[in-house]
Amino acid sequence: MKIAVFSTPRTCSTFMCDVIANNFNVINHNEGVYTTFGSNKEGKIEWLKLNDDYVVKLFAKYFFDNLYIIQETFDWNMFDHVFITERTDLTEQMASIYNIWHDGNSGDYIDFTTDDTIDLYNRHKNYMQTFYDIKKHLLENHKSVHVVEYEKLQTDPITYLNDITGITFTTSTDTLTKTNINYKEKYTNYDQLNTIINNWNLLKT
Repeated sequence: MKIAVFSTPRTCSTFMCDVIANNFNVINHNEGVYTTFGSNKEGKIEWLKLNDDYVVKLFAKYFFDNLYIIQETFDWNMFDHVFITERTDLTEQMASIYNIWHDGNSGDYIDFTTDDTIDLYNRHKNYMQTFYDIKKHLLENHKSVHVVEYEKLQTDPITYLNDITGITFTTSTDTLTKTNINYKEKYTNYDQLNTIINNWNLLKT
């Protein structure tokens, strides 16, 4: 069995890979497409096709400008299931990303910089639109797609997954680190970030 978790950062995609690996008894390769599977696009795709009994994470950025995977020719139907993890609140998601980049785990919250703002426009806006484009394609064309919303996953993950997939998940939730950070309180220019993201005008699915 081959299973993919299609995602963008900070959406509990690592947790989903872990839950899937335990529930389906497959190998968790997580971000192996980026770290391991071949040194070129062809090698990475070949690995995914030839191997079996695994779950792997596929970030939208891998497909943007065909960075690691050629979007137009990628065969999603090689996977028995595709789980799509997403956050409905993109401002919170971007705040979480920059918190990690600026070492927010240390307890310090550094306001978004000019470089961060440029990065939001030059990269993350495009990554997110790529995500929504591929999500639309999957919902219309793949035989088994499950959309997992980060916000709903936080409360009772196993019950939520059972309800939306029809699959019986029994794995412990111990590996899910629930985040209760109020980024609006932590960052003095949070509203600026929110304005930028609201002006992205993404075509969502």
